[in-house]
Amino acid sequence: MRTTGFYALALAAQGAGQPEAGTGQLGTDLTTLILHGGFGPAQIVLAILVIFSAVSWGVILYKIWQYGRST
Repeated sequence: MRTTGFYALALAAQGAGQPEAGTGQLGTDLTTLILHGGFGPAQIVLAILVIFSAVSWGVILYKIWQYGRST
């Protein structure tokens, strides 16, 4: 476990002095990918993840509310 952390730090330090690969283009941040990407597998997967996230938060909040009523 400790070796993996050192390896990740070494990779981060190695790439720190290099310029960003997406310079001059649209970029690679999440909002740019969502706004400028076409409707495809990435957007479908993202929509599924958002839906399941909302359902999960609904279950969590319902269980908290249910627990509060039981005490």
